[in-house]
Amino acid sequence: MIKTGYSWAKPFIFFFLLINLTFPISGISSQKYPRPTSKEDSNLADKPHIVFLISEDPDNYEAHRTIPPFAEFLEEEEGYEVTVLQAEGPRNSSRFPGLDVLAEADLLVIFCRRLAIPDVQLKAIKRYLAEGKPVV
Repeated sequence: MIKTGYSWAKPFIFFFLLINLTFPISGISSQKYPRPTSKEDSNLADKPHIVFLISEDPDNYEAHRTIPPFAEFLEEEEGYEVTVLQAEGPRNSSRFPGLDVLAEADLLVIFCRRLAIPDVQLKAIKRYLAEGKPVV
């Protein structure tokens, strides 16, 4: 084992604590988005909507295989409304079918890289960001 005098775990612990203090996971974190208490309550109209933009790319940790099950978990177990949009076409002319749902999103998670998308879709993403909504 190589000793460097610097624990690599410290930045990760700090990041985890920062995220959890900023965006608490518990049900008291937001009265605007109450957590459903039963399956009947899970159809609340005001539950947060998360949109994932992913692509099938061997260089992005296989998001096309990992994000859909994670999104299903968020929807079924945590009570979020989740939409997963997978890019279609080659990298130099990709597009996200159904990107108009972005106008209703509360959080955008982008898990793709180096894609050339149509101007109209790029403008939709820029409009989302201009509204000050969060992106990961």
